[in-house]
Amino acid sequence: SYLFQIAKTTGIVATTTALDFETSTFHEITVIVTDKGSPPLSTEISFVITVSDTNDNAPVFSETNGYSFTVPEESAQTIGVIEASDVDTIGTLSCSLSPVGNTNGIFSISENGVISCTDGIDVDIPGAQTVFTLTVFCSDGIASPKTTVKVTVTDINDNTPLISNDIKTLSISDVAPIGTTVYIVSASDADITTEHGTIKYTLSGDDASKYFSIDGDTVKVKETFGKSMAFEFDII
Repeated sequence: SYLFQIAKTTGIVATTTALDFETSTFHEITVIVTDKGSPPLSTEISFVITVSDTNDNAPVFSETNGYSFTVPEESAQTIGVIEASDVDTIGTLSCSLSPVGNTNGIFSISENGVISCTDGIDVDIPGAQTVFTLTVFCSDGIASPKTTVKVTVTDINDNTPLISNDIKTLSISDVAPIGTTVYIVSASDADITTEHGTIKYTLSGDDASKYFSIDGDTVKVKETFGKSMAFEFDII
C-alpha cells in the first residue's frame, strides 16, 4: 500500500497512514500534473517530505529478565549498572529507584543507571537481611517501564574468633597418662558462612607439640612428663 495519496482535482497530498520516524526519516515524492488536451501534456515536480520524531517509544532495558548483582558486606560501593536504550531521538532517559524493597534507603541509583550501596551491610548480625529485591524505573519523560534488581550481600571474613573460656593457668598431675584431657576450648566466630566461620585449633609454644596435642577443641596429654614441669603455650 502507498503511504501518500493526492486529490486529483485539488492536488492536495496527504498520508494514508501514520509515518514512523524510526522506519524512515524522509520520503521522496514525485507529482505528475497532466492537462486534458489532445494530446495531453504533463509536467512533474519532485520533493522530499521529512518526518519529525516524536517520543512514541518506551525505553527498553538491556536485560529482559531483570538484573542480579552481588556486593560484599560492610562495603559502600558501586554495585552495577542498569542499561536502557530508546530508539527515539528525543527525550532524555532517567533512572530512579522505588523505595519498596530498599530497606533503610541503603541503595541509590544515578540518572544514568549506576546502582550503589550507600552504607555497609553487616550480614553477621542475627536476622540480618542478605538479599534485596529492588525496582528500578527508567523514564523518557512519558513512558516509565520498570525492571527488577536482585542484590545479594555476601559474607567476608571480618570477625576474629573469640574464646569464651580463656584460662591463663592450668594444673595437671605429672603422672597424668597419655590422652588425659587438659583443656576444652570454647570458641566461636560470628561470620555466618562455613568458609569464614569454621574454627580450627592449633598449639603454639616451646615444647607444646612434644607433650600436648589438640584434637578438635580438646587439648590432651601427648607424652608423659616424669617430673613436675611448667609449659607456656598458645591456642590459635
